[in-house]
Amino acid sequence: MIHNGLIIKELRENKWKYGIILIYLCLFGTSLYLAYEFLDSFLYQVTGIDKELLSRLMGNMLEDFYLFAWANWYGKNLYQAISVFAIVLGMGKIAGEAGRGTISFLFTKPLSRKTIFFSKYFSGAFGLALVIIAPTLIAYLASQIYGEALPLNFLTGIPLAYTGGLIIYSFTVLYSAIFDDQVKAAVAAIITAMVLSIPSWFADLRFLSLYAKMQGWPVYFQQSGWQISLVIMLIISGIICFMGLRIVENKDF
Repeated sequence: MIHNGLIIKELRENKWKYGIILIYLCLFGTSLYLAYEFLDSFLYQVTGIDKELLSRLMGNMLEDFYLFAWANWYGKNLYQAISVFAIVLGMGKIAGEAGRGTISFLFTKPLSRKTIFFSKYFSGAFGLALVIIAPTLIAYLASQIYGEALPLNFLTGIPLAYTGGLIIYSFTVLYSAIFDDQVKAAVAAIITAMVLSIPSWFADLRFLSLYAKMQGWPVYFQQSGWQISLVIMLIISGIICFMGLRIVENKDF
């Protein structure tokens, strides 16, 4: 169903994309503790508010590095970076080949369209996992060195962050199959990503928000039910993936 050579080709062609996002996230992950150490002093200098009052205003954020790290990693920077990266990674999977005029040549290879599509899709899915797992693990290991060690549970936010990014990636690959222009695919994916953010604007609908799921707060608070969300998100990704496959199998490139 997948072709190892084609997967290696895809990973090689996108190495600069992987390199840039990995460097960015790794740098941010290793700086979490430094940001935590200087946060209260920075806020005091900016606002002039007494540090004790600042602590009360910020709740436990200034007293709990684990909470601070989760809020700044899963709660903000990781899901934002992954959402953008998923679009950048997926927009050229099919449309890029069509735009370069190489898609017809690719289909002349002794490989089925299904094998070509799944190889391209799963190369990106693997790459997406890589740029989430590696920086998160580095952030965790860096905290052990700094002396304010994060618990191993910090890594449990990875699955929801990944599956949320996988949905955005799957939509982008779908649009890449529909359009022969990767810019159009990217625009369609951006609009979809914006639509998916709408439930976040309303407190009563926030439980439907993809980005709220990616932040993983139920995992942090050890609440039950997030596993169901994980399975549903994986199913949605699979459905979108197979929609893209059907388009590639039936489209006259």
